[in-house]
Amino acid sequence: MDRICGPMSRCPLSRLWLSVSHGHVGDGNRHLNVLPPAGLSHEEIHGRVYEAKGAINAVPDDFGGSISAEHGIGRLKKPDFLSRSPPPQAPLLTAIKRAVDLCLVMSSGCQLNFGPDS
Repeated sequence: MDRICGPMSRCPLSRLWLSVSHGHVGDGNRHLNVLPPAGLSHEEIHGRVYEAKGAINAVPDDFGGSISAEHGIGRLKKPDFLSRSPPPQAPLLTAIKRAVDLCLVMSSGCQLNFGPDS
């Protein structure tokens, strides 16, 4: 799992998974890393990770927080980011990305989808 910000007391996963949390005193960002129980199959782990992401991401959603804290999105959180983005955000981010990265080589595919009409 990756980074979010929001109150740890609202995360129900702390009772089900091993979780390691650390944060920043100055900005309130909290990093939550969760590890599934030992002995699960790959399919069980994948299912539980999907379930865990939903529960973890509900915390910042409920409190107007962010799923990215200060580290950005990356490939694992891309669908979560895109589903939470207001409609004008993606075209604006796309225009900024194209202006700064003309060849689209920096962090390619991490946050935005680029097609021929982007």
